[in-house]
Amino acid sequence: MGGVATAAAPPQATEVDSCTTITSPGAYALTQDIRNSSADVCIEIRADDVAFYGEGHTIDGTETLNGSVDYDESLPVGLRVDNASNVTVENVVVTNWEAGLQYRTATDGRITGVNATLNSQFGIELEDTTNSVVENVTTNDNGVEVGGATTKELVAGLGLFSSDDNTVRNVESRRNTRHGVIVASQSTGNTFESVTSATNGGDGLTLRQSSTDNVVENNRLIDNGQIALDGDGIELTQFSANNTVRDNVIRGSNSDGVSVNNDLNSSYRDPDPDAGANANRVIGNEIVNNARGVHLYHANDTVVMDNQILESNRGNVRILGGSNNELASNEIRAAGDDGVRLSSTDDNDIVENTIVENGEDGVDLVDSDNNLIARNTIENNSGEAVLVRGNSTGNDVQTANDSEGNETGAANFSVSDLSAPENATVGDAVTVTANVTNAGETNGSQTVEFRIDLNDDGTPEAIGLNESVSLDAGANETVGFEVPTDGVEPGTYTHGVYTDNDSATTTLTVEAADDDGGEGNDTDVSGFAVSELSAPANATGGNPITVNATVTNTGDSRDTQRVQYRFDVNETNETVTRNEWVSLDPGANATVSFTVWTGGVRPGTYTHGVYTDDDNATAQLTVTKAVYYSVTNATVPTNATQGETITLNATVTNLGSEEGWQRIQYKIDLNNNGTLEPVGVSQPVRLAPDESRTVSLDVPTDDFETGTYEHGIYSYQEWVTTNLTVESADDSEPAVTFDDQPPNGTTVSVASVTVPDGGFVAIHNETDGDVGPVVGVSAYLPAGVHEDVNVTLYEGVNGANFSENATVEDGRTLIAMPHLDTNGNETYDFVSSNGSADGPYTVDGSAVTDSATVTNESSDDSDDGSDSGGDDSGGDDDGDDGDDSDDSDDDNSGSGGGSGGDAAQSTSRYRVVDVNSGVTVSVTEVLSDSPLDAEMNVSGAGISVTSLGLDTRFATSDFRIEVDTPTASAGDAPALADATPVAYFRAESVGFNDARIGSANVSVTVSELPADASPEDVVIYRLVDGSWTALETTRLDDGSYEAQTDGFTTFAVGVSSASDDGDATTTEQPDDSDSDADTDTATPAAADDSTATATDGGSAGATETTTPGFGVVLAVLAVLGAALLAGRRD
Repeated sequence: MGGVATAAAPPQATEVDSCTTITSPGAYALTQDIRNSSADVCIEIRADDVAFYGEGHTIDGTETLNGSVDYDESLPVGLRVDNASNVTVENVVVTNWEAGLQYRTATDGRITGVNATLNSQFGIELEDTTNSVVENVTTNDNGVEVGGATTKELVAGLGLFSSDDNTVRNVESRRNTRHGVIVASQSTGNTFESVTSATNGGDGLTLRQSSTDNVVENNRLIDNGQIALDGDGIELTQFSANNTVRDNVIRGSNSDGVSVNNDLNSSYRDPDPDAGANANRVIGNEIVNNARGVHLYHANDTVVMDNQILESNRGNVRILGGSNNELASNEIRAAGDDGVRLSSTDDNDIVENTIVENGEDGVDLVDSDNNLIARNTIENNSGEAVLVRGNSTGNDVQTANDSEGNETGAANFSVSDLSAPENATVGDAVTVTANVTNAGETNGSQTVEFRIDLNDDGTPEAIGLNESVSLDAGANETVGFEVPTDGVEPGTYTHGVYTDNDSATTTLTVEAADDDGGEGNDTDVSGFAVSELSAPANATGGNPITVNATVTNTGDSRDTQRVQYRFDVNETNETVTRNEWVSLDPGANATVSFTVWTGGVRPGTYTHGVYTDDDNATAQLTVTKAVYYSVTNATVPTNATQGETITLNATVTNLGSEEGWQRIQYKIDLNNNGTLEPVGVSQPVRLAPDESRTVSLDVPTDDFETGTYEHGIYSYQEWVTTNLTVESADDSEPAVTFDDQPPNGTTVSVASVTVPDGGFVAIHNETDGDVGPVVGVSAYLPAGVHEDVNVTLYEGVNGANFSENATVEDGRTLIAMPHLDTNGNETYDFVSSNGSADGPYTVDGSAVTDSATVTNESSDDSDDGSDSGGDDSGGDDDGDDGDDSDDSDDDNSGSGGGSGGDAAQSTSRYRVVDVNSGVTVSVTEVLSDSPLDAEMNVSGAGISVTSLGLDTRFATSDFRIEVDTPTASAGDAPALADATPVAYFRAESVGFNDARIGSANVSVTVSELPADASPEDVVIYRLVDGSWTALETTRLDDGSYEAQTDGFTTFAVGVSSASDDGDATTTEQPDDSDSDADTDTATPAAADDSTATATDGGSAGATETTTPGFGVVLAVLAVLGAALLAGRRD
């Protein structure tokens, strides 16, 4: 491309001035133009490790551009690389050939600075080529002229055929008679970025013939289809699947902006009969002013998300045939026709789009079944908001789509037919019933409660008796409450049943119980006995158990008691998880039944049973938890210096019966409010039953203020904490850590340096075991701890001169030494001042140093061929495969590391984005061995959603999970009926199939509970097929709740009732953390010492040493410098 800088050929390059074949490695330079060559191949390279420099010259053939062309892939070619590796072609013009430049059966190549123009078939062609880079090239004006074979598909500026894992970037491809870029013949894993493909006769970029797993990102596809009427901006066709089209600008196409097309009329067929142009992703693109915006033709499982699809001449989006496509969160505006049209297509989701100002209908469904049209904004379209026509059945078109439609009246719950006794004796249980009717025009849910004016102040108050009621418009239901009168003073009280809209009240006169003293010593006056206990002996944590018992009134008078189910935690049966009021006449009995959730119970054997005031019946229950992570053998630092990285270690063991994963987190109470919170440092760990692993968490302290904070290492069930004292770097000792490292040109890296008053880290040669001359120095370092400081050697040292070709030889020992900035000019003047300025930091009179050896034991095996021709410019400078496309990716590695072991292991990538309605977890990729762990804080209605976890069965990419702000209303969902609802929230995946889930979880905190509700009764529910399902809910020791889930939809947080089949129980803190954590688990910091020597354990991350052999003169100067600094401090 114009203005791209290219390297000049090295002086030792072999000169080339005519057509030739290169069979030896090395550097070659074209010294003049080659004109009107009739050779079959002008320049042919058949050797590895070749760098060919065109020096801006032209290789010109004789291929004509008019008339029909019978393409022969072998002839003629201007420059061909054939069956070779590590070949670079740079800065050359190739013109008037059938293919200007061709790489055939090549690997690890590089094409840069090439101008391929006026060739009859391809400007540049890659065939059976892998791991190569095409960058900074121009492929304009290729292909036969109009009147020749312009309809020939295999004509393009740039073509890739049967080529995998290549990178194409910074390419300009304009005015080619067919395509700008074509990718075909099962090409896989290629990346295209910063490509401008414009005003081509056909497609801007086309992927076809089973080309899969390619990424097309950050490109410009402008005004394509100038000759062919079917010219698309980007086309995915002929069984090309699982490709990603992301963040491109696509404008002015004569046909579709983006076309995903199974092309059933094509003669090409994939070897797999079940293959198709399926599971492609079109995300975040600007698709504007095309004939049609996005066209899915017999495509399946396509995700079209977060795009701007605007101003299409015809419709903005068309889905014809196919199924299970997702159109989500797009802006679909100002089309000449429909915003979205679905024709003969089933099971698609059209959700959360903005569909406005289109020329016809917002959404038009024709002969299409079982599609979901939900949560869209559909406004100001010329036709209908949603038009369903033809033979369309089973579609779910939710009224919330049309914000311009008629609003319906809200739910309104009236109360009638109140029934209650007029009189009662103290101790009686009073039954109160009423009829509740939804008199509104929409479905709704409310909490109906019993209230009584016990204070005689004219205001009946709730006493904890309530029921959640969900009613369709016009429906009614009878509610009932058993009201105990134990402890109520005799008198007359107003009481009744209340909804949000209405109430019905009456009075109750409570009389004192008869007490003539005649039977005052009779032990049988009252008493509830418990018998016939039915309780399971075993349970799997997370599953409900049901316990039944018979309660008999053995007394001689009617009595009411609270019957309780208790669960033994520490052999005291203090945990009451269920209770029920029971009223019995003398001799009468009743069966009580309790359903209890075991999600929060630690694996073990417990006593549980049914209790009354007078009796109990118990049994043993052994709980096996599916996944439970204990935390033992923890080392938690107690001291840190601002800026250093501290490390926490612990052994994590899965005590459960199944393999699983959890996020092991670091938490700290930086606000000193008693709540430890995560700061983004965590590691996902997968463990089999009884498997253990040592986990290390590295925590930077740059943002920690000085002070003392509780901090620790956490699993979901257990943790170990202690206090951390953070000291200012200004009060710390100078220190340096310099590790052995392989050669890296003339650069070395200092792992850590502490300069309490600011300064530099200088690198010295070691000379006969002592500190030698300065050979490099860092930039000025402000006061504090600095990590991974890079220092360039043999330049930039004021007052020192170095050989022009100086390098760090293998085996060289260097010494790192922190230096002061004694004159305050932020320039290293130690050498130029002969040691009078900027002397070294000292401890006890000796300079602080650390040494490292520059060595590479495997260097003999890593020859990259760069010495074969005296040139090293043919390879990619960053040492990878040449693909820099992800180097600037802003997606987070949300897991904070791999699952242990290999530090280079790939991790899942995602980011959490705040939006008006909550947050969106935008997922680039989840790896099967690196679960997603997204932390957030989405609060509302008394709860906060704090994290989502997801472990997939196999790698999954390009989807999102949307988490809405919790609300007190169920919205479009049915109200929670089997528990008292606290809040509802939607955590729904878009572009992701729940069948891919290996395991998943959602975590919440609850700050507001209904009156008389117990935190142990909180359960998280998920909406499954229109009904609420209680999830395995664990109450963690920090008070939060975590639930395992099989999918992401709508969730509710509720307080379970006695009849509910789900519950959460408090998880016991492990025994080894019940005692003083400082003594049992934390590793104490090293004792304060006047010398800067290495320590084992403690929180110090740096290894500090002193090197006394600095020389007498410099040592004296160093001491003087320290004295001067001390004077300056005073």
